[in-house]
Amino acid sequence: MLSYQELSKSELATLTEEPIAFLIDAACAEQGIPLMPPVPTPLSIEPVRGDMDVYGIDSLLFTDREKAEAVLAILRECTLLRHEYAPGYEDRIVQVRESVPTLTMHRCFSQAKWNEVRGEYERIRLQREAYRTVQKEYDEIGSQRQAVAEDVLGAIAEAKAWKARRDVLEASIEQYQKLAGENPELAFRYFIKAYPNVMEEYPDLIREYFPLEVAA
Repeated sequence: MLSYQELSKSELATLTEEPIAFLIDAACAEQGIPLMPPVPTPLSIEPVRGDMDVYGIDSLLFTDREKAEAVLAILRECTLLRHEYAPGYEDRIVQVRESVPTLTMHRCFSQAKWNEVRGEYERIRLQREAYRTVQKEYDEIGSQRQAVAEDVLGAIAEAKAWKARRDVLEASIEQYQKLAGENPELAFRYFIKAYPNVMEEYPDLIREYFPLEVAA
């Protein structure tokens, strides 16, 4: 099959789903865009979870929630300060800290648990990284192919619109021929008055329905 750019509007307008898909594949191949790979299979991995809860106040971490809350209560009664460097980075400027400390909870690994699951954790990390790579490649190919598909489908849509108008004009010619009593010169005159630009848009239509000496 020819490329979509080599097909006539009449041919483009009558294409069905299968040849359209073929034309998109061919147009992508011409531009060096790969065929669409299979959809990546989502990972089904049981995550490795930590074995202890820790409670944080800024950079401070506690394993005992009650003690963490006690420290937080003390901090909230204090005027907390922060510092920043003055120009030149030699001196520091102390300012009152505006934000209030909050308590956060995190699920973490103890060192013993981490030593136990480190290998499994790394295996899962590599699996996820490989999946992200495959998914990224799939998305990039899909995006490139979508741009080509839009060009092909745009040309087909334009051809269908062209054919739809041509069908309307054909029906009009047949009606004008009846009105003109099968007089080709009169039918042509009626038709051109109604559609003055048709000879530029559809020269083949004029040649098909009217004798050369009439349409000259």
